[in-house]
Amino acid sequence: MFTNSNVRSVHKSVVKFSGGHRKEQEIDIYSRRKFSSIAILNSLFEKFPIFHRIDNFLQQTGLNISVAIFILSTPVSGALVFLISTFFIRNTFLSLVLGFFALFLPTIVLKVVGKQRLKKFEALFPDALDLMGYSLRAGHSVMSGLKMVADEMNDPIGPEFSRIVEEVNFGQGMEKALHNFSERVGSNEVKYFATSLIIQRETGGNLAELLDSVATVIRKRFRFREKVRTLSAEGRFSGYFLIMVPFLITGALHIQSPDYSAILYKDPVGPYVIGIGLILMAIGAYVIHKMVQIDL
Repeated sequence: MFTNSNVRSVHKSVVKFSGGHRKEQEIDIYSRRKFSSIAILNSLFEKFPIFHRIDNFLQQTGLNISVAIFILSTPVSGALVFLISTFFIRNTFLSLVLGFFALFLPTIVLKVVGKQRLKKFEALFPDALDLMGYSLRAGHSVMSGLKMVADEMNDPIGPEFSRIVEEVNFGQGMEKALHNFSERVGSNEVKYFATSLIIQRETGGNLAELLDSVATVIRKRFRFREKVRTLSAEGRFSGYFLIMVPFLITGALHIQSPDYSAILYKDPVGPYVIGIGLILMAIGAYVIHKMVQIDL
């Protein structure tokens, strides 16, 4: 009771790192992510590759979301939209259509977050390679260069490089840590960097010059990608406009002639027409999205 707090802290550290904890509190030195806080679900999810792919997708967003939370959020969002639409619209078919679309809402939101993070990462990645090259020219080792990038660069560069350093320090090989890095980020530029570094470690050569070459190529690809994005902006704007036009016209008609537009809601066939229209609009939006996407 009267033990000094520093002594208690030291005792906790000794117990923690000497294996004194119960089995469920054991430390994973490779920092493997848990798919669920429930042990049974976690062990079940680890057996199926699809949950590993979902976990990679969640890591690319940079958000601390487990696979179990993501899977739970999908039916919850659909059920909430279904209940809310049923309360206001009072039509089961239309509510089912809206609830079905709401099932994809968490995935769409996380994809947008992941794309924004990836775009920021790719914009800063050449600077990180330059910083690592400066470190190598100053006589530091590869690990010191990675550590310098982890300490000096902001999110999302810094935390990702910091995780590489931690994995290597805890016993994983450099090749495995770089493979995990490229899987987490999901960028072709990172794959180029990881492949170049692995090949250089096996064959030798001037790593600083190699990093400069990779950084130059990545900058050129990034500028070309932005140019393509600018040229395809008209197609994306056309898609957004075509999606919004039916809602804008419906809203304008409802304001100017409420009785004219009320047929869609009062007539028994109206909700089915709305539901089919929403499905066709979703298909058209997907087709337009694929048309303006250019893989580089």
